[in-house]
Amino acid sequence: MVSRQAIQWHAGHTDADFHKLDEDNMICSQLNQEAINWAMGKASASAKNEYNAHGKKLKVAEDKVENMGPAWIWEYLSYEDNSSKTETTLRSVTMRLPMDYWEIEVQGNHYCKLLSPYRALEWIYIDSLKDYSKKMLAGEESNNLMFLQE
Repeated sequence: MVSRQAIQWHAGHTDADFHKLDEDNMICSQLNQEAINWAMGKASASAKNEYNAHGKKLKVAEDKVENMGPAWIWEYLSYEDNSSKTETTLRSVTMRLPMDYWEIEVQGNHYCKLLSPYRALEWIYIDSLKDYSKKMLAGEESNNLMFLQE
């Protein structure tokens, strides 16, 4: 996507400060949070109830910054469980380039690895409940997953 500095530059503000505008390590994370918010808005009430009661909550973390194209290309979204397996932290990889970057073709670009809104929905319905389902099948839990009975 186009960086904030590039937007300001194209609007005539050629003195726009890249460091102030684009070195926020949460830009990609904010977009990923929007995908999660969208998915929560589309999930059924029973799926949300199961997710809230038993699912591993998907949280976003600060973006991981890569400064070289090949490193950004070969990095992926990372998912890391906390020690109690109640939360999974999603971390995006970002690469952002100022308007004075030496390679003209990519000046002012901001790259993000993003979570698909449908992947977030899949997390709510399926992946967040895998550990709980394993416990339930092993007899450690007695509750049923109600949304599966819909």
